[in-house]
Amino acid sequence: MPIQMPSAPEAAEGTPLVTPSCADNVADFSSPRGYWKDGLCDCCAFGPCHPSLLNAIFCPQLLMAQVLTRMNMSWLGQLHSPDAPKTFYRILALLIAYWAIGSILAPPPSKIEIEGDDMNPQIIAVDAHVPFLQDLLYRLINMAFGLYSLIVLIRL
Repeated sequence: MPIQMPSAPEAAEGTPLVTPSCADNVADFSSPRGYWKDGLCDCCAFGPCHPSLLNAIFCPQLLMAQVLTRMNMSWLGQLHSPDAPKTFYRILALLIAYWAIGSILAPPPSKIEIEGDDMNPQIIAVDAHVPFLQDLLYRLINMAFGLYSLIVLIRL
C-alpha cells in the first residue's frame, strides 16, 4: 500500500518529496515543516538492528548525546552553547567514567548456599559484607548520574 505524504507549503507543485533510505546513504534536509518526518513505528523501519533503536534500549545516554549535539546544546542541556561540538565526547567520557567507577564500587553478587538434606533442601542467599563507605559512594554515584540524565533529558 503506497504511503501518501501531505504536501509542504515550501515544496513546488509537481516536485516529489524524497525520503532517504539506508541504501541511499543521503540526508534529506528538505523535510516539510509542520509535519512529522517519521511515523510512530518508524524506529523499526530498518529492522531490529537500527542504531538509534539499539541506543535507546541499551544506552540511552549515548542517544541523548547525539540529539544534544544535533540540537546545538551543551552536555548540561544549555541551548546555543559554544561547547556544543564537544557535547558527544564529553557525555561519552562521563559515561565511561561512570561505568568504570560503578564497576569498582559495585557490591559482589550474593553467594547461594544449600543447607539441609536431599529431601528438604534450604536455599540461603548470603550477602557479602560491603564496607559502609563503598556502599554509600556506589549509591550516591548512581543517584547523581540518574539525576544528571533526568535533568538533561528534561532540558532537551
